[in-house]
Amino acid sequence: MQLKTLKKLVELGGFIDMPNDEFEAMHPRFTAVNMYRKMCEREQKEFKKNLTVDNIGVALEVSYDDARTKYNK
Repeated sequence: MQLKTLKKLVELGGFIDMPNDEFEAMHPRFTAVNMYRKMCEREQKEFKKNLTVDNIGVALEVSYDDARTKYNK
């Protein structure tokens, strides 16, 4: 991924910016809610529970956990 794209994802709440232009993906449940919160701020909408957003995080959670623990099984 290009640095410009990664920095935009940080701005949108999708990644954590680390020192030396390194990036860390966050847990999908947190990422989905965080990106939704930032979208609400940009669009000046009330931030409240959104089951669709929650379900996106849940759907991605198993794949994320499998990838993070691939060698720990």
